Amino acid sequence: MQRLLILFSVLLVCSGCGEKKSEPSAMTAERAVEALSGKEPDARNSDNIERNNVDIDVLLDGENIGARFKDGFGSIVANRDEIVITVNATGERPDNLLIGFSATDLTTMRPIHGKTNAGDGKVFTLSLMKIIGDGMEAMMSFDAEGTIVSMSNTKTVIKVTGHLGYPADAENPEKWKKFHGTITLHYPVFQTVGIAKDDVIY
Repeated sequence: MQRLLILFSVLLVCSGCGEKKSEPSAMTAERAVEALSGKEPDARNSDNIERNNVDIDVLLDGENIGARFKDGFGSIVANRDEIVITVNATGERPDNLLIGFSATDLTTMRPIHGKTNAGDGKVFTLSLMKIIGDGMEAMMSFDAEGTIVSMSNTKTVIKVTGHLGYPADAENPEKWKKFHGTITLHYPVFQTVGIAKDDVIY
């Protein structure tokens, strides 16, 4: 859990770096995972980069946030203990969606599933970020769970449910907002670190 929180901290810092549409999610996740693992990710599967897109059907406090990620770009970086999924919207002030799963050995889990504050060590986290002015507004998951229904180079489907809130409201559940829905990545940039893609594809 601590490693995943560190990873998300790196991604939070890097997510507003202003890279090209074909690279933002992949490069930030790649740098973060490499920094934690000490290993370089494998080569990117960039042959289908033009087909990379996302479908988000997630209700947050009754509002579907899918429109905020129209023409979005998705990527996956995975090692044995952690999977980081990033979705970047396009535009001058894009939203960013960061999803993380961690466990002792994710290659043995089918499907991969986690919860926030999981007592069994199978952890799920989700953060939603938006650039506002010169700063960034971030919401993080509380009392939430997620499942990777299927994962491959061509299509990855994630089911999510729980609550989002601002970090300052961690102890104020009455201020949290409910969310639930499905996130689908089509032809995401998919990298692994220290494992083969077949170890996490299902």
